[in-house]
Amino acid sequence: MISGGGYGHSSTGTYCFTSQKISFISAHQINTGYGGSASRAIDGNTNSNYFGYSVTSTNWSQNPWWEASLPRVIKFDKVKIYNRSDCCRERIEGFRMTILKDDQSIFVYDDPNSSWLSVYEIDVPGLAEGNKVKIELIGGSKILSLAEVETYGW
Repeated sequence: MISGGGYGHSSTGTYCFTSQKISFISAHQINTGYGGSASRAIDGNTNSNYFGYSVTSTNWSQNPWWEASLPRVIKFDKVKIYNRSDCCRERIEGFRMTILKDDQSIFVYDDPNSSWLSVYEIDVPGLAEGNKVKIELIGGSKILSLAEVETYGW
């Protein structure tokens, strides 16, 4: 599903194309903890309170991951990741976000933040092309929780 975006009028009088939100079609994760299924991060609901039933959770796992597929290959403009807010905001600390095309890594972003943001907005340089997004925590036994993941592109 594609929403938003289209053509707009710029200050120079010319038209330019803006990126569109492109919805995922499926999601899965290493395992599911506490009822926090992977599909919760692609349900269109950015409610970041776990008890709003829209936040994912894995069990304690070595290198936990979450991955979602798009309906087609797109040119990525940005990825937005909404963090859990009611507690446990550290469950995203030091995440790696990877854009994949047919399971091959195309773009990797390692988050440098030592503080936990409510929303991470990752600009994708060069309009990398891909059809999947993977978010993972590297090293140690951890729990991964995500409130929502959105992709924008063409």
